[in-house]
Amino acid sequence: MCSREGRGQREVEMCSREGRGQREVEMCSREGRGQREVEMCSREGRGQREVEMCSREGRGQREVEMCSREGRGQREVEMCSREGRRQLEVEMCSREGRGQREVEMCSREGRGQREFFYYAISMSAQRTFDSARKCNQTKRDSFRTIANSFRVGVSTVSTIIPDVATAIWDCLVEEFMAVPSTEEWRSIAEQFEERWNFPLCCGALDGKHVVLKAPENTGSQFFNYKGTFSLVLLAVVDAERCFRVIDVGGYGRTSDGGILANSAFGQALKSGYLQLPAGLPLSGGDHLGPLPHVFVADEAFPLRKNLMRPFPGRNLPRERRIFNYRLSRARLVVENAFGILSSQWRMYRRVIEVQPEVAVKFVKATCILHNFLRRTTQANTQRAFSVADVEPLPGLGRIAANNSAREAIRVREVFTSYFNAEGTVPWQDDV
Repeated sequence: MCSREGRGQREVEMCSREGRGQREVEMCSREGRGQREVEMCSREGRGQREVEMCSREGRGQREVEMCSREGRGQREVEMCSREGRRQLEVEMCSREGRGQREVEMCSREGRGQREFFYYAISMSAQRTFDSARKCNQTKRDSFRTIANSFRVGVSTVSTIIPDVATAIWDCLVEEFMAVPSTEEWRSIAEQFEERWNFPLCCGALDGKHVVLKAPENTGSQFFNYKGTFSLVLLAVVDAERCFRVIDVGGYGRTSDGGILANSAFGQALKSGYLQLPAGLPLSGGDHLGPLPHVFVADEAFPLRKNLMRPFPGRNLPRERRIFNYRLSRARLVVENAFGILSSQWRMYRRVIEVQPEVAVKFVKATCILHNFLRRTTQANTQRAFSVADVEPLPGLGRIAANNSAREAIRVREVFTSYFNAEGTVPWQDDV
């Protein structure tokens, strides 16, 4: 029994020991599990942290990529915007008109519909003003503009204006452009000697081309050497730059010498019908003998006894250069008269779009009005021109040839000797 109790006690101890071991085992297993769980948790935590870090790194990398992409996109947008601006500027520069560019800028930038209309209206007004200015420059005071100004028809204006020009000429010609008498020719010669230092000169002669629109069915009759269509105004001008004799209507293709030969003035000069004063000796040159009264002209006109022209050529002796200078100085008045005429009347600065016979009336009216203005506005007029009883030069028939070349050469040589001796002026030494 005692052994049995001992066995039982040992068994109990063994059981207790086994229970303890089992509990320890369980505890160990539990601890192992816990440790493993802890390790697993720590591993999971590490993994989670690594995942988080990776995710964060991924996010950062994606953000960096996105930022880089956004930066690239922004740069591309800026580049595109810059290219677009340059393209717009190129388009704006290529288009004409500041007003149009302003309108496009306003419409593109969105400044407002009112500003768009304001700019559009200003641009339209500018175009209208420019076109009107160009029209006025090219066709100023045309029949149509005059008709619109007075509310009449164009055909009515085309009838009235030639009639008015004819009336102006008929009313003023006897007072302001009658053919000079002998006394008036002598007075003109005195003025030339006083003002222009050329004695026995009764006037300066030259021609002017008045540009016309090419007349129909006239071929090349009005086509001149300048390449335009014109009729010729042949004029004699006195020392005060007034027209004394004019001949209008010569064909533009004809030379000045041909115009003179075909004109009534040229035929009267050649035949001696102009009532020029008789020949006189030069002042201080009595030994040279009497000389006829002459007209001065350029090299386009022939040399005649009563018509002096310069010596031709370049390398001339000093005596001939002085004669050419003195003659050109006296002839300058006709160039001045043509310049004044063109500045006063705008029709001489453009193409006259009328028929030649109507243009002749216009030219004659402007010449007579030129004399009227100069004589009525000059405050220092020394003498009043009386109305001459002589009518304007009538048309003359064919006149026989007058071979006076030798006499004309002699007269010019006498003037040359006089200008280099008794008739010299101080300033001619610089020629």
